Amino acid sequence: KQHNKRELMAIRRTIESVFSVLKYYGIENILARSIVGFQQTVELIVLTYNISYILQRYEFNFFN
Repeated sequence: KQHNKRELMAIRRTIESVFSVLKYYGIENILARSIVGFQQTVELIVLTYNISYILQRYEFNFFN
């Protein structure tokens, strides 16, 4: 099979961007003492990312 290189590069850029933002939010530096604490921290970081994405996507502004 042949792959469309542009489509693959676009997908790769998206994935790298998401990982970069998650890294900014501290996904690499979780200091949990238990599996539950680790899971909750990861869920909180992903939730934060999702909320910020939605707010940016739909240009939500708190000051209007």
